[in-house]
Amino acid sequence: MAAVKSRQIAGLKSSKQTSMLDEFISPVKRINVPNHILDTKIFNKLSQNSVTKVQPDVVHFAGYKLNKTQKTSIKICNASPQRQNLHIIPPATKYFSIHYTKPDRLVPGFTIEVVISFTPDEWRYYYDCIRIHCKGEENLIVPLHAFPVMDTSRFPRKLVFPQSGIRIGESSRKILPLYSHSPVEFEFQITVLQSHPSIVVSPLSGIVPGEGETDIAVTFTPMEYVTAHMTMQLVISQFNTKPFLCDVTASCSPSAALKLTKSVKDLDEMYRQTKLLDPRCLS
Repeated sequence: MAAVKSRQIAGLKSSKQTSMLDEFISPVKRINVPNHILDTKIFNKLSQNSVTKVQPDVVHFAGYKLNKTQKTSIKICNASPQRQNLHIIPPATKYFSIHYTKPDRLVPGFTIEVVISFTPDEWRYYYDCIRIHCKGEENLIVPLHAFPVMDTSRFPRKLVFPQSGIRIGESSRKILPLYSHSPVEFEFQITVLQSHPSIVVSPLSGIVPGEGETDIAVTFTPMEYVTAHMTMQLVISQFNTKPFLCDVTASCSPSAALKLTKSVKDLDEMYRQTKLLDPRCLS
């Protein structure tokens, strides 16, 4: 028992001494290992240099869901007549990662497929890049972009009003909805490139609220028999967006009035052919 107690006392003394020494020892700091290639080389060439070609040269993840992984790929091809040795430097942030199988020898014409994975954790714009160190001074860079998008699937490229049923002075309306399925709001602006006095678009600008929708109304009000054409352009505040064009066609012809006149004449004819009941014939 005495020996056991002595060992316990010795252990307590040693632990106290160790804790006292820890107070005088500074914590270990992790230092990032320097990357000689990144520190000494410049990566600013897009798409292709004298020995290597990348397709596509820019990657876009347009629209995403939180904590859901999306994947796409690029192909790196040896476009030179000689065997090449490449260094593929992965993205720096945790949101992008790459996976590929590098051959022992990248012979002329051989292609490496690089799979890119993207996993977001909040609604915002993301950016990173893949760097490719090649022979020579022209090193390649592949930008990676990810961003929320607005749903424009119901904004048509061509809008046609029915040719019948619209009379002079009456109005016909079409509704074009714009959606935002994410908590991000988007601004939009409509420019009428080719106008017509019979066709009116409203509103011409506004905001699509997050997780909501905004309706664009196109109204056709003919004041004469006419076939009207109008072209409008939709621009939204979204990264890498392109203008959306919509051609509107509407017509008002005498056929609608002729149909109405014909229907009235048919009723008059039916009235004339119907024998009226004479009360004097009743007995």
